Amino acid sequence: MEILPSALSLLLAASSPEAVPHLRTVRSLAAEAAADIALERRRRLTATYAREARKQIRQKLLSEIAAPDTESAKLAGAALRALDAEDVAALAAIAARIGQEIGS
Repeated sequence: MEILPSALSLLLAASSPEAVPHLRTVRSLAAEAAADIALERRRRLTATYAREARKQIRQKLLSEIAAPDTESAKLAGAALRALDAEDVAALAAIAARIGQEIGS
């Protein structure tokens, strides 16, 4: 799963001030998912804990997809696909890029 940096930049550059809270939520969820998957792979989290954490992150991403803000909804969809693929690099890239673009 890869998001082209230029496409992500265009998407984030167009974001409105109202989108920032949603983008922060998506960033946090993507970062948490990346960390949980990485820790599970290194056997620092139990499989049960990691499965439940991913389930909760997935539910929160689904609610962000339903949000009226299209920028965060698209990014939440990308994060959801990366979560389902357990793609740590894609999740980390989404989180980092959102952080750079919204300045937090």
